[in-house]
Amino acid sequence: MGDTSRARAIPENVVVVGVDGTERDREVVGWAARSALRRGVGLHAIHAQETMATAYAPVGFGMDAPLLTQQGDEVDAGREVHEHVLDILGGLEEAPELTFSAPWNTGSQALLEAQDKAQLIVVGTARKHGLTRFLLGSTSLTVAMHATCPVVVVGPEVSRETRGLLLVGVDGSRDSSKALHFAMDAAHKWGLRVRAVTTWHMAVVNGYVVTEPDSQEWRGIVADLEGSVQEVVAEVKAATPELADVEVEVQAVHGRPVSALVEGSKEADLVVVGSRGRGGVAGALLGSVSQGVLADAHCPVAILTH
Repeated sequence: MGDTSRARAIPENVVVVGVDGTERDREVVGWAARSALRRGVGLHAIHAQETMATAYAPVGFGMDAPLLTQQGDEVDAGREVHEHVLDILGGLEEAPELTFSAPWNTGSQALLEAQDKAQLIVVGTARKHGLTRFLLGSTSLTVAMHATCPVVVVGPEVSRETRGLLLVGVDGSRDSSKALHFAMDAAHKWGLRVRAVTTWHMAVVNGYVVTEPDSQEWRGIVADLEGSVQEVVAEVKAATPELADVEVEVQAVHGRPVSALVEGSKEADLVVVGSRGRGGVAGALLGSVSQGVLADAHCPVAILTH
């Protein structure tokens, strides 16, 4: 079902998944495989041999040249990891066609080099706490920051139970409109519904801060926000007629965006957020909302950077 060649070319229009040969791959590969089936495309797994790539010098030229130990033995963990991925897919009820590559490279660079061929990149993460969860050196964060295609980060708490809901944050920005379109397209392919969440923290009406949830002013703010999101939903459906039947619930939540999306993720199959990255030095960081959701969500998170 796959090719063990280290230099295997990545097919066009596949779901790409990063694997490391550990048991953690089961959740990540499983999620990527289900996504590939829903999209009707193949699955390409990449195992980046970055430890060996830094420990030994390549013989010849190019990142696909074999690496040798001091004893002259070729170093290549690709075949073992390839069998590991095949074993995972063999345990699923249905699996997509698999291709595989194991380049000598860092994990983030190997995945980013696949972005032009990928409909989607799926990468796992071991959830960390404190400042370490935002380290730029982590594969998941680096790929999410820089990929030109959507990236789904699958954390360790992923549930295999389908809840039937895709959650997307909408704030009126161009990025969030793209995130809404992605969520609606995914819901169309998966047969799920969408909840579009917008938030507000403080509003002033006639010179007064609105604080009473049952007041006319409060209800007016919620209605205006929900109406604005409904307009964006209508624009997406008008631009993409096949999404006209996607069920979209709009919800205006009083509070911070990260808190609202993290709380909503408890009943979602996927959270979709856009990024405010601007390129250059500023583009090295995802927006605060996408970072916060990545750190604490209870389900996989899709990031749309570009």
